[in-house]
Amino acid sequence: MVSDSNIRVSGDIALGHTIACSQMAPKVDGHMDTRSWSMLILLALVWGAAFVMVGHALDSLPVLTVTALRVGIAAIALVSLVVILGLRPKLTRPKLTRVELRDLAVMGVLNNVFPFTLIVFGQQFVTSGLASVLNAMTPIWAFLVGWAFLRVEGFTLRRFFGLVAALAGVAVLAGPAAFQGTEGGIIGQVAVLLAGLSYAFASYWGRRLTHLPSLVAATGQLVSSSTVMTILAFMIDSPLSLDWAAALDSGAVWSMVGCALFGTACAYLLYFEILKRAGPVNTMFVTYLVPPAAILMAWPTLGEAPSIELAAAAVLIFIGIYLASKKSDTSQKSAKP
Repeated sequence: MVSDSNIRVSGDIALGHTIACSQMAPKVDGHMDTRSWSMLILLALVWGAAFVMVGHALDSLPVLTVTALRVGIAAIALVSLVVILGLRPKLTRPKLTRVELRDLAVMGVLNNVFPFTLIVFGQQFVTSGLASVLNAMTPIWAFLVGWAFLRVEGFTLRRFFGLVAALAGVAVLAGPAAFQGTEGGIIGQVAVLLAGLSYAFASYWGRRLTHLPSLVAATGQLVSSSTVMTILAFMIDSPLSLDWAAALDSGAVWSMVGCALFGTACAYLLYFEILKRAGPVNTMFVTYLVPPAAILMAWPTLGEAPSIELAAAAVLIFIGIYLASKKSDTSQKSAKP
């Protein structure tokens, strides 16, 4: 059985998730070619490693402070990169309009602030394993949001069943222990589910940002969310009163620096590239890949070897993703001239 510490996907997925910025065309699911798959797997590995670092930091720092550090340091890094690459005019008027600033602010709230707060709240009532399964509903939420509100093309029963199969794989990975003792945790379960729904809406709202360079869009979204998260951290965690010397000695601060630079700044840039190539729903498959990736990355650091449950879960996840990402023959024929 996979231990609860190995599936710390619940609270951390919020950090990794999801700036979904597909093209403005009616069809929101792009083609998953070899390069898209390679980037998706790389992103899962990067976020899997990030979960290990965040898990280490949470032993010394409160959740909102960890979150604020991660997005804040990442925002500083990307702003610096923007300036170095000479893209600074794109972050100032008249290049960035009030509408674009509004869109970036809303994206930060939908993609970070709401889900972060909901997941942190939900973890008080449900296990991390169960939260990881509930959070893996995100691609299904995106499927339903796209079908119900946008009437997008490319959504079939085969795709839906593929998403459900991949979700079942995550459930196998969490194990039956994740579902025990949840009778009193309805509020927590609803909170985590709403976090996934927020990600789904963010995925389609993010289409408003596809005309911006990926670096600029990622930077603006992080600046927005880090501002809000810093305010929340100061209001709730009182970070100035924390024992930062102990956090430095334990390596928690350095874990967050590495997590911010690689697991957030670089990950968001990679995420944007996948989104532009594959669309929101396909890109959200990373939700399914991160749990096994996190366990594999924790193997050398925690000394816990992967189990038979991981192998079974991986089979279900990859079969589900294959079914969900494979276009139907009808859609393929209709795409031909």
